[in-house]
Amino acid sequence: MKVNIADVERRYRAMTDEDLLGLRPADLTTEARLCRAREAARRGLLVEEPEPEPEPEPQSEPEPEPEPGSGPILASPLIGNEVEPLIEDAYKRIDRWGRVRAGVFTLSSLVDFFAIQQQSFGLLLGAIVFWLGGVIAAEIFLPLIFRGKAPILWLRKFRRNPRGGKSFEFFLFRACDCLGTPLTIQDQSYSYSYEAGMGMVVLLLPGVGAVFFIAMSTLDSTSVVVGIFIGGMVALFLLVPRWFGYKRVADSGAGDQVAGEIEKIKDGWVPGYTAAVVLRCSATSWRTVVKRAQQLATLVVIDVTDISENVLWEMETAVSLKAPQSVILAHRIKPGDKWEIPASCAAKIREHIEAATLAKMPVFLYPASESQLRELSQPPIDTLRRIVARALMQTEAANAG
Repeated sequence: MKVNIADVERRYRAMTDEDLLGLRPADLTTEARLCRAREAARRGLLVEEPEPEPEPEPQSEPEPEPEPGSGPILASPLIGNEVEPLIEDAYKRIDRWGRVRAGVFTLSSLVDFFAIQQQSFGLLLGAIVFWLGGVIAAEIFLPLIFRGKAPILWLRKFRRNPRGGKSFEFFLFRACDCLGTPLTIQDQSYSYSYEAGMGMVVLLLPGVGAVFFIAMSTLDSTSVVVGIFIGGMVALFLLVPRWFGYKRVADSGAGDQVAGEIEKIKDGWVPGYTAAVVLRCSATSWRTVVKRAQQLATLVVIDVTDISENVLWEMETAVSLKAPQSVILAHRIKPGDKWEIPASCAAKIREHIEAATLAKMPVFLYPASESQLRELSQPPIDTLRRIVARALMQTEAANAG
């Protein structure tokens, strides 16, 4: 009886991971086993992919067996439930952090509102001071309590969100939330990160508010007061992020500067709610900075979408400094492409990384377009979050041993 491949694919797609993995290959036809393998690869599960039955052909010399590790580089194998406690704890801290932060700002806003209603200048200044204290508590001390303190270095040239899709940093920043703090190194072509600069924007916001209220109370010209307010807000939201959207690393003592910034991450001194640490250095000190950061970071995430000699050097250096389980490879998949690292990119990687080492390195494949999300069994952020959590657990276990 001829098998309807489309029906089989629909049935397998509706199965849970456990049911799919529970199917016995011996009970399936070759076509069904191929469908199962394709569905498992799409979800990032590791199963043996059968070779399709060959058509009857004249007898010929047998083809040589493929070399070990020469197959496609797929997503990481199924991650077990051992990471669930770590992920659940991170989600609880995210929830508590958000609630406490919202409570601090709500209380500060109510005090300010009460001061304005009373029309008391002294009370208003006191309310501004109270608001400033609330901002300091919310943006400096709460991150110190709740933020993940594992430095997670991600190496990829910065790009804005691609049209019709999400950038890799969008997935990584959110996947690391309360598990670790992302750290990235960029060259001098990099402009700034608005998210990284928002911590300073929020810290300076009460100061702009104080200047506005003082001007409103002392100046008679409404146009001047409005001009001061507009100028302050433009400076705050446009100029401050450009200046504080990254940290500058000088060529002299670059390695020590990187060590100092990573030590701040480990101590929790990274202000802001969603901020990552962005280091910008020159081409002269780039390799020194990257190597030092790889030495001190807990995990290294390397995006190999745009493979180059610099990316290959980053991979070689990373596996020479860290266990392969602590080095995560990422690749962007275009619509219509297979969910695997392209053969040309995989071939270049194998020229520099041994097959045994490569097999232990986690791989994260992420979509280039939001239309691809329906092809995935779970959101990319959740997938990467589980990969990061397992890599952190394995690194911690290796360090403890």
